[in-house]
Amino acid sequence: MPLSNGLEDSIVSAVQVRGWQPIRVEFSWILEGRRMHLSLRWLMRVLGCLALVFLPGCIDKPSNAYTYSSNPAIYTKGVVIAANTASVSGATASSYSVSRSLPAGLALNAATGVITGTPTLAVPAATYVVTAVASSGNLTCNLNITVDDSTNLVILVQPSNQSVAAGQTALFAVSAVSPGTLSYQWLQNGTPIAGATSTNYTTPATVLADSGAIFSVTVRDTQGGLVTSTTATLTVVTAPLNLAITEQPLSKRVRIDATATFSFTATGKGTLSYQWLQDGTPI
Repeated sequence: MPLSNGLEDSIVSAVQVRGWQPIRVEFSWILEGRRMHLSLRWLMRVLGCLALVFLPGCIDKPSNAYTYSSNPAIYTKGVVIAANTASVSGATASSYSVSRSLPAGLALNAATGVITGTPTLAVPAATYVVTAVASSGNLTCNLNITVDDSTNLVILVQPSNQSVAAGQTALFAVSAVSPGTLSYQWLQNGTPIAGATSTNYTTPATVLADSGAIFSVTVRDTQGGLVTSTTATLTVVTAPLNLAITEQPLSKRVRIDATATFSFTATGKGTLSYQWLQDGTPI
């Protein structure tokens, strides 16, 4: 049967919108003594309409894509991240924005879309919707970011409070462990002390004005870990008066298996107490 002109015209319109260029080829055959005609052009039009209905994903697929070089991105607190670059294909982006604040320490370049920085807080995995404004319309990218806390670096022994007499030095020490290589920076009242970069710190000879100073140390490792110790307070007291050693111990030379006696004389107010040391270690 012939195809009605109205239906044929609608099929032609639908097919031509999709860029089809049908050609006219006709077949004919004899059925029960009657010659039948079939237009290949009509068949192509029908198939084109079916494609519009059943194959929408295969027609006019968007050519624009917005991605990031690292997605998902996993970072470590206190470690500078490698620049996470944006890539927009099929369009030119003029600006970028993010719908929620990035983790503390990270920043989005509004002109290039590149994300850089050093995360300062650990945050669980979360999705950040980044929008690129392009001439063909806005494009979005769901960027997943996680910031891990460095848990491998641990301070085992914290600095302890010290009390010394004026004129004496005070020693503060710390002990930490980590799979990485450790580095240290001691601070006095929150300010880094120049050259104080070992596991312990010895103050210069103290004065009464040093009393109440607060000492701490930051410890880093090569895996990006960073931890700050608890604080320790320095107390400086007035040196005892009238305490003096009037006779110092003398060197002794004895035969093997013989004993040696050392003595000294000290004067001072009140009851005196003593502690002998051998090679700097209390006996």
